[in-house]
Amino acid sequence: MSDLHTWIVFLHVAGVVIFLVAHGVSVGVVLRLRNEREPVAVRTLVGLSRGSLIVAGIGALIWLVAGIAAGFTGNGGAGWWTTGRYWIWVSLVLAIVIIGLM
Repeated sequence: MSDLHTWIVFLHVAGVVIFLVAHGVSVGVVLRLRNEREPVAVRTLVGLSRGSLIVAGIGALIWLVAGIAAGFTGNGGAGWWTTGRYWIWVSLVLAIVIIGLM
């Protein structure tokens, strides 16, 4: 594996981690909002959720772009897109469908 591919895969995984952690913060806020009645606390929690969703979007963008780039640099530099293995295409389509549904 080339150094460039290793760094791209690292960015891909880091993007997934950033997305999951930020999305988890937003989910935690939703669960906390169920019992919150003070307007100031609700505004604070909504602001936290909004900020975490922005970070989640950035993480998802890093994850998607780095994953596509890794598809070009993988397989010893030949790329995965034209090797006859369809897992990378299935992964990309699933990611786009899931992001669209969310």
